Amino acid sequence: MQTAVDAVQSSAASNRLRQCRPHLNDNNAYAPIPVLNRRLPLGFGRLLSAVLLACVFVTVMTSQANAARTSGLRHVVVVGDSITALAAGSIHGALDSRYQDVLVYQYGRTIDQMLPGLKLELAKHKPVFAVVENLGTNDALQGGRHPDWQSSWTQLLKSTAHVPCVVLTTINPISDLYGKQLVASRQLVASEINLKIRTLAKSNPARYKIVDWNALVTELLHENATLYRYLQLDAIHEKPAGAEWIAAEDRAALSDCGSPVEPSVIPPK
Repeated sequence: MQTAVDAVQSSAASNRLRQCRPHLNDNNAYAPIPVLNRRLPLGFGRLLSAVLLACVFVTVMTSQANAARTSGLRHVVVVGDSITALAAGSIHGALDSRYQDVLVYQYGRTIDQMLPGLKLELAKHKPVFAVVENLGTNDALQGGRHPDWQSSWTQLLKSTAHVPCVVLTTINPISDLYGKQLVASRQLVASEINLKIRTLAKSNPARYKIVDWNALVTELLHENATLYRYLQLDAIHEKPAGAEWIAAEDRAALSDCGSPVEPSVIPPK
C-alpha cells in the first residue's frame, strides 16, 4: 500500500526521470531535451563524452571486481520464514565476505511451503556448500493442524542429502504455547522438531550444526527485561538484537562445518 510519503517520493522521482527523457512536441514527435537546445560552451560535448565513458568504465570495472570477489566463494542457501525475513539484512552482512549467500524466505510459511523454493535454489547454485534452515515455527504455531509436517521435515532432509553441511535452527518454545491455545492437541511440534535436530547433530556432528534459538529464548524467559531486548511483544519474532544473534550464530556454525565440535551458544548481552 502506497503511503502519502511514498506518493510524494514517487512523483518527485518521476519528474526527475521525465527531465532526462526526450520530450514529445505538439505533434507527438520527439523533441530534443530542453537543456540541449541551449548553446553550450566550446568543448563541453567532448567533456560530457569523456565523463560518460568514465562512468561506463567504472561501472564495468566494479561489476568485474564484484564478480571476481564472489567467484571463489562457496554457496550457502538460507531458507526460512518471517524470522529469517527479519534477520535477512544481518545474515547477509555476516556471511557476505565469506560466502555467496542466497536467502529464501517468506512470512507465515510452513516447512512444506518453502520446500519448492529451497529445491530451486539448490539446483541453480550447484555445488552448494551449506544450507542454513530455520523452518517449523509456523507448523508449531498451528498446533500440528498441518497433518504433513513430519513428512515435510523428512523431505527437507532428503533435499539437502548431498549438501556437505546443514545448519539447523531450533524453534522458540513459546510457539508451542500458542499452538496449544489454538488447537486442543497434545502435539508439541517445536519440541519434536528440536529433538529431531539434536538427534541429527549427535549422529553426525561434523555435518549437522545447531543454531540453538530455543536455548537462547529459554534462558531469556528467566529475565523478562532481557527477553524483550531480543524479541518483540509477541515473543516469537525477533528485534534487531535477536537478528544479530541469529546472524552471528549462523556464521559461527558455518565456520565449524566439517568439525565435530559444536559452536557454543553466544550468551545474551
